[in-house]
Amino acid sequence: MGKRIFWGVALACLMAAGSSPAMAGSFGSAALVPHLSMEKTELTTADGVNVRFTLTNQGANDILVLKWKTPLAGIENDLFAVERDGERVAYTGRLVKRAAPRASDYARIPAGESLSVTFDLSAVYDMRQPGNYTVRYAASGIDVVREDFFRGQRVLGVLDSLESDTVAMTLCGRDLPGEGGLETATGGPVDN
Repeated sequence: MGKRIFWGVALACLMAAGSSPAMAGSFGSAALVPHLSMEKTELTTADGVNVRFTLTNQGANDILVLKWKTPLAGIENDLFAVERDGERVAYTGRLVKRAAPRASDYARIPAGESLSVTFDLSAVYDMRQPGNYTVRYAASGIDVVREDFFRGQRVLGVLDSLESDTVAMTLCGRDLPGEGGLETATGGPVDN
């Protein structure tokens, strides 16, 4: 409860000072832009679904971002909107509750630079069924601060929401079309 009051007061002070948060992950001169990419977009249900998450600071100042609500610290909450053929896919990963963050829980992103991480999305979302999938990073309540925050200087605030572009992929059964061969019920190859 105390943390919510603290952030509420900090955000109210920012708004009163004329530095109110803008849309799309922007705090004055600090603009965060998340991006997703994939090396392969045609996979089988047996493949790992390797997604690359990149978080770019397009602002003029170095900032620190709380890693917990990004994949930068691993995925320990439902951070993505994953759909198969238009239907939401279940998050199957861990749900972690944490104490108040420490300085080590933040990732520093210098002005104009990015941080990236690649992970297997199918390890935390139910992607066992073939189909057409879309994936979008969609998190809320992301703490964004400047380095002097830890000396009690200035809080940039909390992003209400931060969303990436959408990546699409197709997951086929065990073999991609045109790969492998037909097999008989006994497991031997079929002569054509």
